[in-house]
Amino acid sequence: MRSIARAPQRAQWTWENQSGQCSEQAGTAYYILQQAGVEGNVRIVAAPNHEFVVWGMQAGANPNDPSTWGPDAFVVDVWMGRSFTPSEVQESGYFKGGDVDRILQRM
Repeated sequence: MRSIARAPQRAQWTWENQSGQCSEQAGTAYYILQQAGVEGNVRIVAAPNHEFVVWGMQAGANPNDPSTWGPDAFVVDVWMGRSFTPSEVQESGYFKGGDVDRILQRM
């Protein structure tokens, strides 16, 4: 998982510049959720070639295995422009470093 220590700075830069790769987009989503006071576990998860936020991951879950994230978890993926359930993430292949643009076209 990516360090969240710089999330506020990354979020501000991304917001002000209206730009950013998936890591900056994940940092912005993380920061917004934290500032909104959402309940539950909020994490930035790094997969090969991609980063996103997982909200509601159950205690003891393995961040590298979406099947363990639990029924209340979902992915907030600003880069993809939508949210996903853990099963969608696992089935889509993008969690394993697939071509994000090609995967988005199939969804």
